[in-house]
Amino acid sequence: MSKREQMSGQKTINQLLGWQDGEPPFETPLAEKCETALATPIDELSIGQLRLLISQNLGTELLIDRVADILEENPMTAATFLQATC
Repeated sequence: MSKREQMSGQKTINQLLGWQDGEPPFETPLAEKCETALATPIDELSIGQLRLLISQNLGTELLIDRVADILEENPMTAATFLQATC
């Protein structure tokens, strides 16, 4: 992993894309979960948060390397997608 990749893992999607962190109250629980994930350093995102951001097409291009690393380590990694959780 390059120094640049290591540094970007310590940053959030919001920081890398120059977006402002969202402020509560949020319009929906889904918006709140997305805003929380966007404000979390990439290296600290849970599998569920990665799945959520990718499913909402938020910062996908910045997450692909992280997801590939996780799947390379454990190809059986899974994140459940339930409409009820959003």
